[in-house]
Amino acid sequence: MGKVKSTFVCQNCGAKSSKWVGKCPSCGEWNTFTEEVIKMTSTVEKIISGTNNTTKKPQLIKDIQPLSNDRIYFK
Repeated sequence: MGKVKSTFVCQNCGAKSSKWVGKCPSCGEWNTFTEEVIKMTSTVEKIISGTNNTTKKPQLIKDIQPLSNDRIYFK
């Protein structure tokens, strides 16, 4: 289940604030901030639902090709 977060948006100019303020710091209008609720989804929910573009199918260890980088040994 995603977290619910709220933000306050000025209805006059669209400025955003994490807390309610009486006077908008951008446009100077009074009492124009309204609360808007935003649902935050977690990374786990994105992976389970398949909306994460980085999901890949699991591979067997024997099928993984090693990198061709040579190792450097120091004496």
